Amino acid sequence: MLSGVTNESLSAIFTEEEKQKEEIHVNEFMKKMFADARAEGEARGRAEGRAEGEARGEPRGRQKTAFNLRDMGMEEGFIAKAVGVTEAVIRKWFAEGQKVAML
Repeated sequence: MLSGVTNESLSAIFTEEEKQKEEIHVNEFMKKMFADARAEGEARGRAEGRAEGEARGEPRGRQKTAFNLRDMGMEEGFIAKAVGVTEAVIRKWFAEGQKVAML
């Protein structure tokens, strides 16, 4: 509250109806402000979650493709080029048996 402003001094300036209208206006403003902040936070969270999921899914997808190509009889050099990694990475995946479960 402002220094020197009391409920009594406000009562002298504003009618009860004016105070109620202002209170309703402030409440509506606060509800909208919180709703906007929540919507912004949810949108940001969805975007961050989507980016994280894609970052995790991309290597898994590459591995899955590599194993599928191997199962089709393709050579490691071709597989490496197809999935965009080095032959050493392909050999490591195959040696470790990191086959990605089919979805």
